[in-house]
Amino acid sequence: MLTANDGKENDLFGFSISISKDENILLIGASDAIFENSEEQGKVYIFQKNENENKWNQIQILTANDWKQNDWFGWSISISKDDNILLIGAPRAKVGDNKEQGKVYIFQKNENENKWNQIQILTANDGKQNDLFGFSISISKDDNILLIGAPYAIFENNEEQGKVYIFQKNENENKWNKIQILTANDGKQYNLFGFSISISKDDNILLIGAPYAKVGDNEEQGKVYIFQKNENENKWNQIQILTANDGKENDWFGESISISKDDNILLIGAPYAKVGDNEEQGKVYIFQKNQNQNKWNQIQILTSNDGKENDRLGFSISISKDGNILLIGAPYAKVGDNEEQGKAYIFQKNENENKWNQIQILTANNGKQNDLFGFTVLISDNYLIISAPKIYSHKGRVYLFNQKQNNSQNQSKIEYDLKSEKEL
Repeated sequence: MLTANDGKENDLFGFSISISKDENILLIGASDAIFENSEEQGKVYIFQKNENENKWNQIQILTANDWKQNDWFGWSISISKDDNILLIGAPRAKVGDNKEQGKVYIFQKNENENKWNQIQILTANDGKQNDLFGFSISISKDDNILLIGAPYAIFENNEEQGKVYIFQKNENENKWNKIQILTANDGKQYNLFGFSISISKDDNILLIGAPYAKVGDNEEQGKVYIFQKNENENKWNQIQILTANDGKENDWFGESISISKDDNILLIGAPYAKVGDNEEQGKVYIFQKNQNQNKWNQIQILTSNDGKENDRLGFSISISKDGNILLIGAPYAKVGDNEEQGKAYIFQKNENENKWNQIQILTANNGKQNDLFGFTVLISDNYLIISAPKIYSHKGRVYLFNQKQNNSQNQSKIEYDLKSEKEL
């Protein structure tokens, strides 16, 4: 279990998390942390793995050079494959006279010092007040492409329709420049396009959520947009809109999204969806690519076996590189008598049936009411990483689970154990 060395109440440590490909560097955001008496300015903590001790040690705290109160620095974070580039969103940052226009900060690693230094601040050239640029971010494997959401941005007089900005690296200058702004072809007021974003390994496919989008007569049912790269033009074009086959009003389909390494499987959360008589129990939808048609079709809906009202399953989701393991957060789930302690569910693929089955429920050993365990979830090669940002008076904690050793001949079912605090 990881906590901040200088943690304070209401920091929300664990609000966002990201890990390098080699699992050597772990990035944890505390978007509401106080810095030099400025409330909710935000911090980002860097932990490095000590291979000899199998522990993560806090090695650096990042803040913005031009920090201000209420910036929410660390609301969103993303790390490049080789951990050279860190991307950090501060969606409430003021730009000029525009309050909450938003900024994104780029930090680069100094190999000699083993530290990351701020090298660039990104803003939207057409940005306006309350855009919340940086609300969502994603970085391509080679750090060439940066995807930045501004879901509350106005587009053609439509308030909060939302935009997504694409920045590309100029290798000669070691800087990123805006090359394209994405909007939905059928965009409407209050869609929140860009609320969630994900980019495929080769940056060919972009997945963008608009959870407030109206579908038919259903307000806030939600949509997810797929954009594909045109290599000749170096631009991304909208090729498909995804909606839930059984979608209803206020589902928030697209509040969370994740894409497999080969872009074959898309995972989409609808945490406010009703299941049976349970309001806001939550659902997660699986879409699979039809290679012949270059389209994704809904193949399965996931719900929790023990689901209850207000669990909000699908609030956070993550998919393993091969698409075999799915990690799904239900941070408002009740555990025992503890309201909103939170749970995380593991689903594993049955190759014979091409379906995913629930195999394990994760909870925190020391969990308490209102912890929101499962608020953020992440899968790496060897770990499941789950945050509980409201534990200890909102100070926050991050949990790491690793795969349990199975010496039996039947190893088809994967199980995970929480690593002890001594080990971490």
